Amino acid sequence: NAVPFQHNKRATKFNTPCQIDLDPLTVVMKPDPPVGNQSDLINVSGTLTEFNITANQTL
Repeated sequence: NAVPFQHNKRATKFNTPCQIDLDPLTVVMKPDPPVGNQSDLINVSGTLTEFNITANQTL
């Protein structure tokens, strides 16, 4: 007899990767956490104060 596995789902957290002072971004994922073989919706938003986004160029 096997003991059933209890999987504890947790919300996804994004940490600052470095000590550079950057404009914060808000990331919302649905579902959170992502589920295999399902579509995910990821919404990233924020306000840039020092950097510009130029059309047709990679950041």
